[in-house]
Amino acid sequence: MHIQTSPAFQRSVKKTLTSILIFVIVYMLLLIAAIGLTIALTYFGIHLIIEIPNLYIILFGAGLIFAGLTILFFLIKFIFSKNQNHTEGMFEITADMQPELFQMIHEVVQEAGTDFPKKVFITQEVNASVFYNSSFWSMIIPVRKNLQIGMGLINVLSKQELKAIIAHEFGHFSQRSMKLGSYVYHVNQVIFNMLYNNESFDRTINRVTGWSNSLVITLWGAIYAIRGIQWILKKLYNFINKNYMALSREMEFHADEVAAHIAGSEAFSSSLMRLDFADHAFNEAVQFYFNRSSESFFPDDIYADHQTMLRFLAKKNSYEMKDGMPLIDLDSNLKYDKSKLNFENQWASHPSTADRVKKVRQLNIVKAVEEDSPAMDMIKDKDKVISEISDFLFKNLFLEDEGPNANIPIVKLGADEFIHKYELAFNKGSFDKVFNEYYNLVTPVISDYEKIDLDGNILERSYFSDEDTKLSYELQALRQDIGTLKSIQAKEIGVKTFDYDGIKFHRKAIPELLERLKKEEESKAAELDELNIQIFKHFHHLAKTRNMEQEFLEAHLQLSAYDKIYEDQMNFYYEMNNKFSYLNQVLDYNQIETFFIEFKVLELRLKKELKELLEYPGFENELDKKYVENLKKYMDKEWKYFMVSAYVDENIMILREAMEALPYLIYQRYFLQKKKILTIQADLM
Repeated sequence: MHIQTSPAFQRSVKKTLTSILIFVIVYMLLLIAAIGLTIALTYFGIHLIIEIPNLYIILFGAGLIFAGLTILFFLIKFIFSKNQNHTEGMFEITADMQPELFQMIHEVVQEAGTDFPKKVFITQEVNASVFYNSSFWSMIIPVRKNLQIGMGLINVLSKQELKAIIAHEFGHFSQRSMKLGSYVYHVNQVIFNMLYNNESFDRTINRVTGWSNSLVITLWGAIYAIRGIQWILKKLYNFINKNYMALSREMEFHADEVAAHIAGSEAFSSSLMRLDFADHAFNEAVQFYFNRSSESFFPDDIYADHQTMLRFLAKKNSYEMKDGMPLIDLDSNLKYDKSKLNFENQWASHPSTADRVKKVRQLNIVKAVEEDSPAMDMIKDKDKVISEISDFLFKNLFLEDEGPNANIPIVKLGADEFIHKYELAFNKGSFDKVFNEYYNLVTPVISDYEKIDLDGNILERSYFSDEDTKLSYELQALRQDIGTLKSIQAKEIGVKTFDYDGIKFHRKAIPELLERLKKEEESKAAELDELNIQIFKHFHHLAKTRNMEQEFLEAHLQLSAYDKIYEDQMNFYYEMNNKFSYLNQVLDYNQIETFFIEFKVLELRLKKELKELLEYPGFENELDKKYVENLKKYMDKEWKYFMVSAYVDENIMILREAMEALPYLIYQRYFLQKKKILTIQADLM
């Protein structure tokens, strides 16, 4: 099979290779300069040691030699690095173990004109990929690829759809031009390693600088030289990576075309559109068991749960079902995505699903299939495979040897019981369907409702229509579009032209467009505010007629009061998180110790905020007991995060978990107070 690469693909290859060539020239100049500097520093260091055999001079001379070697090693360290893929949670299978699946892979490999994978693995996820261990030498010595296929993927596809997905993965390596793309990938990994993969290198520098002040002086000189080199290389890397991302998108289109030629346009497009939804369903099923770990629930069959979850969420989203699978089309998310702004994301490695599906459907390649049964039917000893995956997936659920959850017997849930318990939790964590998702983005808080004439001009109309809900999503999309346009205007997003509402614009036209959109935003915001006032008056009238006015107004006052401090609490979280990111830099011991002394002020407020949130009465039966116990353990103790010359990783993990608990509890409290109002409103309808 030979598929002609597109002109866009060929242009992307040329641009990427040109940028790689520019990088190589600059890199070679830097390497030559580093070699010259190393020779000079080594000569001068040895000369000093011979001429002035003083301990401090010997250390200083050794420092000069080491500084030169450090700069040189920094520029060549990628040669010794290896990108090792971990196979934990992957279960290797053979043709004897899974004959039908291997037969399908053989067919795909033969039609794609590529090599059979070195190894084949089954994993738990809704995904398939080709992977391999790569290094600098992979550009010279060919490396055989491994194939990973997720049971979650097999669980939601027909045999022909699975064949299409596998064909896409091997499509990346089936053409000679694709091997060029693979070469570019390796070069890009080398550059990335040199610029960003420096943890081990930085740790070595930190250790050496602790030996002697003489070494510190010379090594800081080397460090500043390396930072200068990195500054140059980062500029080049951005240029290279931008071109590589364009090539990567074209490679995806090409691999899609390979898949369509092997399995047909319909099989590939239908599977592609289902993957994100199926992945979400699987994650929801798995997360249910982790959220309910204190009850010791364990799945009888996680993939049966996956199927029931898929049907449950499909029903919630009003998706049609065919052969037990949801039919998802390109318009499925239009209810939520009201953005009118379109531009090519030059940093995206993959095209959008919509663009990929449109291109594959334009090919209109039809493959006759006599009987397209579920892909799961191919799996031999299915129960055994699922059991092995479940044991790995949930291995950390029941590790307690002591505490309230120790020795609690495991409760296995069948698919029907699982979805029943999930639905109860889902309904508890969502608003009544009578509101038609209107309150997903809208809060029922009315500022200064005392100034509103509650008894006058109450509109008799039906609320929470599709048009009402659409208004809130349009306003959200408009605000997001305005924010994105400001980023384009400030050149934070490297885009010169874009489409807005089907009309092409240049970046220079943004000020005029923003002025128009801000007026549109004000108009829609005013319309939504007026709608909220009318809804408030409507429900107040109903509450008054049913002797529930005080309960109704009290619930509004409580949410209104919390609404005023909600933003302050979230801003504190953002400030704390931003400060903590300082530790991601290379710091000396004094800087680290100073940071934690200053961070203590923020940590005191963190504990205060967590304490107040946990005391909220609405949380009494909402939060997992183990979760609360862990937070209280954190709040009741003074923790050390850095001792002598090393981070206390276990304590830092406890701190991070406490920090992440803050936004979760803030949101949960807001949600519960919001739901209290909406429950009253639903009862009044």
